[in-house]
Amino acid sequence: MSVLTSSLTFQQLVVDGILSPIHQAFGETVQRIDAAADPDVVLAAVLCSEQLARGHVCLDLSAAESIVFPTSETDSRIRQYNNWPREAEWVDKLQNSPLVTMVDAAANRNAIATPLVLDADRRRLYLARYWYFEQKLAANIAERLQQEPLRIDEAQLQREIAQLFPDRENAGSRDQCLAVANSVDRWFSIITGGPGTGKTTTVARLLALRLLQHLAAGNDPAELNILLMAPTGKAAQRLNESLSRATQHLAVDEQVHDALKQVSAGTIHRLLGWTPLPPERGGPFRHRAEVPLDADIVLVDEASMVDLALMCRLFDAIPKTAQVILIGDRDQLASVEAGGVFSDLCGTLIGDTFDRLSEPRRTVIAQRTGLQTTETSSSASLSPKSSSKAPAEEPLRKKKAAQRRKKADPKQMSLFGGDDEAVSEAELHSVATTKKDSVERDSRSVPASVLTESVATLNYSHRFSSESSLGQLAAAIREGRADDAVELLRSADPSEIQWLDGSGKGASPVEVAIEQAANGYREYLEHLNGDPTGSKEILQAAAEVRVLTAHHSGLRGEASLNQRIAERLMADGLLNSYAGDQLGRLVMVARNDYRLDLFNGDVGVVAKVGDDSNSSTAGERGRVVIFEDGSEESGVRRVPAALVPGVRDCFAMTIHRSQGSEFRQVLLVLPEHDSPVLSRELLYTAVTRVKESRDAASGAALPGFLCIAGSESVLRGAITRCILRVSGLCEGVEDRARLIAKTDS
Repeated sequence: MSVLTSSLTFQQLVVDGILSPIHQAFGETVQRIDAAADPDVVLAAVLCSEQLARGHVCLDLSAAESIVFPTSETDSRIRQYNNWPREAEWVDKLQNSPLVTMVDAAANRNAIATPLVLDADRRRLYLARYWYFEQKLAANIAERLQQEPLRIDEAQLQREIAQLFPDRENAGSRDQCLAVANSVDRWFSIITGGPGTGKTTTVARLLALRLLQHLAAGNDPAELNILLMAPTGKAAQRLNESLSRATQHLAVDEQVHDALKQVSAGTIHRLLGWTPLPPERGGPFRHRAEVPLDADIVLVDEASMVDLALMCRLFDAIPKTAQVILIGDRDQLASVEAGGVFSDLCGTLIGDTFDRLSEPRRTVIAQRTGLQTTETSSSASLSPKSSSKAPAEEPLRKKKAAQRRKKADPKQMSLFGGDDEAVSEAELHSVATTKKDSVERDSRSVPASVLTESVATLNYSHRFSSESSLGQLAAAIREGRADDAVELLRSADPSEIQWLDGSGKGASPVEVAIEQAANGYREYLEHLNGDPTGSKEILQAAAEVRVLTAHHSGLRGEASLNQRIAERLMADGLLNSYAGDQLGRLVMVARNDYRLDLFNGDVGVVAKVGDDSNSSTAGERGRVVIFEDGSEESGVRRVPAALVPGVRDCFAMTIHRSQGSEFRQVLLVLPEHDSPVLSRELLYTAVTRVKESRDAASGAALPGFLCIAGSESVLRGAITRCILRVSGLCEGVEDRARLIAKTDS
């Protein structure tokens, strides 16, 4: 290990437990690339890598202290490191480092040979690969935003909208109608909405309109190539099921109906043609700019789950002649990997879609829909949901390097590029020089609304009303109002919301939640005992209740809760065991198996083929896993248990895995102590998994039920912990759009 001369080293931070050992290894690698590197430059590189692990695209140098140290400890901990770099000096050292490329690099600069890229004006430091991803995606989106709108027969469109939205004056339908009317002719658009706001219904009608326009132009609707995709196999399956239901009763031409039936969703990786080949042999995806997708419309559902790198590759593979529509909920969980692309692009926009449209566009949409605009005359500005900050007031000192910058060994760059395709010097320089020009503003620049006008918001929830206890609680959490959330929980109707905060006597909150969960699962297990081969009703009963938790492990983690619930069910004689292929076991598929048409996240119940003695294969013990399948007459598909890929117990599941699902009864078990994993977004996602259902016999509405087991301090900590991922994507899109507008003019 090399010894740094500064009193502040990344090794100190590792020893103190602030950074993980993997970042120590990264720092040492950076030092090997440049043995004479300034310690503060190495520290910045290490922190940049650490931020990437947290999901951020870059390091915000102006907020580095609060990034490294928890807010409550910042002042005291910073005093321990009395040589913490001053921001201006830090930026100056980075500007003069051979490890760093400036975004306004000279034409002859071998940009790809450096691991770091610095945007000095905005105080952002990137690993080169992620800066490239961000800028390339921004350029792609900006180009689509500046394309002339699709040619639309306006008179025909007005008739079609009136036909598809006969009740568009109603609140829920109005939002959807505006979203469709605003997206139908755009090359790039976003539709965002919370749970139950009708995103899939909106998608179905949007696609129907495009097909109707295609038909009116004298073309065969079946020739319009529509690609639907989602980040996971389960999300793709849910999209297929929801779209099938939404299109059943559409009042459209039979040809259009048939064309919609042929549309099927797949995963992004599958449609891009993932391959294990290295970049130099055409990996990791078969489809890219040189081999684009064959598509006229590309629609991405659950787009909030797509990380920056994957989104960049997806847009790279989509031809410029294809319309792109992103669908999702900006308030739900972001991607596991770095970047919050969907949230960044949506910003913090709220309210009516009309309100953020320019006057000309508002007039067009009003004519298309027959709806009245609001009295607001100014468009809402984009306020990106990121923690990027304005540059410090002290001007940066611009100094030229006093010595020739060394070129890093290109062989070392595999550390920063991984399995991703190589970024050519020409490509990176092109992005860099464009960035330099783009910051120049003039009167001919496009308005800030270039992006905001492409975002449509669905506000009306059909899952639960805004006046209901659940609706109010979800809003309080989403908006960070911890006091209101606590008050709502304490005063809520106990038949709708129960809060087990551990303040009373008796059993612990977790034990009470486990008891309630066992009672909830009792129904499907009793049905299964009477019908051991399984039925659709059994699956539906099993899907009525779910225990959610933030963690995989620990006393209140997924594994522990599954075991404790199973033991409770075994004590009641409803389960013999919860391991292996025991009858009644509730399981989740752990990985995709395209041959069996099973996907990571599919939930099933272990049932019998018949008598164990009649098993066709000795190793199967007469066991199958039943999954719901609308294509089968019975509504159930049976897969031999031995063939189901890597199952895990599913009485309890992590909140991450529940995204996209809904249950009538949700029992949320909070961590025992405050946890950085439990964020506002995670809590909001959990709460909004609750839905209403219908009594099978009477058809009466059955209200959803939420039970939260956890302390007030942990709950408040989650509500106040908003995940703000640092990126420059929105600024990049606007910069590129202004540059395009300037060039065109």
